[in-house]
Amino acid sequence: MLENWREQNRQEINRRASAMQSCIAPVPGWKLNSIGAYFAFVRHPYSGRTSADVAQQLAEQLGLITLPGSYFGENLDDFLRLAFANVEVSPIQEACTRLKSLT
Repeated sequence: MLENWREQNRQEINRRASAMQSCIAPVPGWKLNSIGAYFAFVRHPYSGRTSADVAQQLAEQLGLITLPGSYFGENLDDFLRLAFANVEVSPIQEACTRLKSLT
């Protein structure tokens, strides 16, 4: 029983990670730097702006909640962390569509 649950959970997380990878790739200026089971670390296209500023803009203009890269270390202002493991595929795709609207 636990094995079935684990396998189904693993498949779903992999499906969501694949959705994140495939939908962020064509968004101009955005680059997936790394991805794990729950989070993606993405380079944003706004050179010279702090990641906190970009995260705030995404929240206010697009309704997307991200964490600034600067929260995770020095020299990471060009990055944002996006959580995707607890989100269905459709909202992941919608988030990428919203990002495209900024470019």
